[in-house]
Amino acid sequence: MNKKFVKENKALVKEFIGALISKIVSGSINRSIEKKMKKDPAFNKAVTNLRIDYKELNKRLDKIKKDDPDFYNDIKDLVA
Repeated sequence: MNKKFVKENKALVKEFIGALISKIVSGSINRSIEKKMKKDPAFNKAVTNLRIDYKELNKRLDKIKKDDPDFYNDIKDLVA
């Protein structure tokens, strides 16, 4: 693949992958795609681990929000 093409569309690829991961974690993905993903045990295990990590991350962010609101706002600005 052309390096220039990859470099120019890096943000687009990140957005696509981010959207896909967020839909997998939230459980709002298309049912037919979800069935195909569940057939593959390695992929199913990866999705399960992703959901566990997501829950742990939310717990940590809640704790940071209570303990250090400035740091939480810095993280939120970085992500957005």
